[in-house]
Amino acid sequence: MKENWLYHLILRFIWAPLLVGCAGPSSPFGGLELGSGDGLFSQYSGQLDLNSAQLKPERQVLHESSDLSLEIKTTQSNTADVDLRVVYNDRDVTYAFKKFKSEEQINEGVAKYSYSDLRLLPSRKHEIEFYFRKNKNANFTKVDYLAPSCKMKASDKISNTGTFSPSPDVMALIHSKAKKYNVNPAFLLGLITQESGFDEAAVSSSRALGLTQVTPLAAIEVQKMRTSWKRHKKFDNASPSEIKKMVSSKKVTGADDWRLDPDRSIEGGLLYLKYLEEYWAQKDNAEILKLRPEIKYGTVILASYNSGAARVKRQILDADEKWLEQPKLKEAFRYVSSIQSYCYHFSKDQL
Repeated sequence: MKENWLYHLILRFIWAPLLVGCAGPSSPFGGLELGSGDGLFSQYSGQLDLNSAQLKPERQVLHESSDLSLEIKTTQSNTADVDLRVVYNDRDVTYAFKKFKSEEQINEGVAKYSYSDLRLLPSRKHEIEFYFRKNKNANFTKVDYLAPSCKMKASDKISNTGTFSPSPDVMALIHSKAKKYNVNPAFLLGLITQESGFDEAAVSSSRALGLTQVTPLAAIEVQKMRTSWKRHKKFDNASPSEIKKMVSSKKVTGADDWRLDPDRSIEGGLLYLKYLEEYWAQKDNAEILKLRPEIKYGTVILASYNSGAARVKRQILDADEKWLEQPKLKEAFRYVSSIQSYCYHFSKDQL
């Protein structure tokens, strides 16, 4: 009996890792299988060269799935000789990538790798690197598939609205209000897309309302700047479900609560952004950001809009450059990533 027990115990130790390997871990490119060559690619410190390769889209898409393609220019006619490696968050995912990708030769000297329906969740950090060389004896060249970037203070042209169809009136308001408050129109468009999906009567679980989802606390700050704007007092003590019933029945409209009026909702959202800017412009707070130049200003403002400036400040003081990766800002991380993705890709050609 003892020998039989020992035999089964040994089998468990042998098979347990294999069973885990069958189920995952996984990456956005697919499962990481045993024997696929997974490991760090630190030995490949290849040069960065954007002239010999092109990614489409140029940066990551975090708000929806997308088709990714990589075109590599080579000096030889046989593109099959190209050695491609893919690294995701320091793990070799080459096997998984090649298992689901399609490869084709466009013309002589160009190899194209396509990956369909890639889903990069905005709640995760994605470090994606492509290493390639023209043959086994050449040095590796590296291309990073970077996260989307979006500046709050810019004048990016809106080229598309993706799968959303905002009304011409709302788009006109976005352009005019963004110009009035010196905010990037693509940034404002991304914020509204994330907050409400252009539902003028949207109500959240935190009782935020309208296109820009201004919360009751944020509304108080806005009304200090716009004292004539009305806010429906019954909303203050009502539950989210009760508010939804009042709004859907049209018993309460934009005439009763400014957050339900598209014009004032957009302006109110911008006024709250202005309030947050003033908060971070205060001497002590400005010094916090000045001492941490790696922290992007627009990211701080967006995280503050979502989670509150005081909470953001505490996490910056506690964790420095990793402030947005802290558990208390988990929702803010997803929120910021989504808006930056919307903003960046709304200012580019269609995916």
